[in-house]
Amino acid sequence: MSSTLFPPEEEGDFCRAAVTKLMKAFRENPAEIGKRLLLTLEVGKCEHIHQERDLPMVYSKTLDDLGLVVSVTVNPRYDQVVLIPKSEFSQQELDKVPTLLRTTSDETLGVMLLINQLERDLLTSLPKIMGAKDVKMTRPPIEKWFDNRGFPIRYQLNWNVETVHLPHRLM
Repeated sequence: MSSTLFPPEEEGDFCRAAVTKLMKAFRENPAEIGKRLLLTLEVGKCEHIHQERDLPMVYSKTLDDLGLVVSVTVNPRYDQVVLIPKSEFSQQELDKVPTLLRTTSDETLGVMLLINQLERDLLTSLPKIMGAKDVKMTRPPIEKWFDNRGFPIRYQLNWNVETVHLPHRLM
């Protein structure tokens, strides 16, 4: 049975398709894609430390079509309270990206990319769905738990996505 959402060659193998796109992009532009992958992992490490389920999103991320973080800012509500993810990487760190890609399973990479794409799409749709004027003040649509490298290892849809009304001490 063929899906209208995904081409037949990708149907049932979404992780492999996402990783294939990532590897192709990396071959074409290793410096840029390497930086985006490292930034994605750095944001994951910081979200692991700071993001709580019932509080507004700590970071506002711009994600590319692959599901990698292109840029990140701290929600103004958390200024000077949370870590700013590292966004500059040395050549030595960038040189380790091929090894990172080789030693990380396709499932880990693929699911991370797909979940990030879903998160991007959900956050784009929230204002239309909920009438949320300030998406930064909503709870994260997807809860994530991360390993020490910044790779998400567990996901859960957060069905309680709504605008959060914070006490004045956090505003």
